[in-house]
Amino acid sequence: MHHLPRRWPRTMLAGLLTLVGAVATPAVAAAHESHGGYVYVNDNTAGTNTVAAFARQGDGRLTPVAGSPFSAGGAGSGSGLASQGAIQVTSDGRYVLAVDAGSNQIATLRIEHDGALELVRDGLVSSGGVQPVSVAEHHGIVYVANAGAGGTNYTGFRLSDGGRLRPLAGSTVPLPDNASPATCCSTQPARTWWERESAPHRSTASAWAPTAGSPPPRTRR
Repeated sequence: MHHLPRRWPRTMLAGLLTLVGAVATPAVAAAHESHGGYVYVNDNTAGTNTVAAFARQGDGRLTPVAGSPFSAGGAGSGSGLASQGAIQVTSDGRYVLAVDAGSNQIATLRIEHDGALELVRDGLVSSGGVQPVSVAEHHGIVYVANAGAGGTNYTGFRLSDGGRLRPLAGSTVPLPDNASPATCCSTQPARTWWERESAPHRSTASAWAPTAGSPPPRTRR
């Protein structure tokens, strides 16, 4: 793993860390602290999903955080998600958001002072679709990419100060079942949200600026 500058946005950092591995490897996110920060891995384990936590030492070594892995509340799918955003550290550094692809849920876990994770009260919510594969957040606005047949979409949420996700009215963007959404992320600052779809013989991208009460417009590139 390469050392990345602190000035890089967390969503970009998480994506780059994931790209180091193959598609089927667990998604990775990082939180910064004075000693090097912490790295979190969405294990996507079948049954009860877990998130592994590691302390990043000054020389680049990773050491497991005591108590790791931590329960993500829902269930994983037990297979690769073909996504580079299945776990994210929030922009304020207080929470980890993780997809539970096997139970169609999103988990919010509080980052403790020692890097340990704890599921917040009422921190497990429906993803608004089927098989969530990617999540992105900036300043309390969260978008999730759902890739499962019968519930393929992008759905928005607001993240409260206490870590509770609440649906963002009018935010859901339905997609055809063969769309295969793979990544959802925000620009910095998050005035525009991007998604990538990867389906057989097709790769497309869209951008939108979400506003409460109305679905975001879609722009193909």
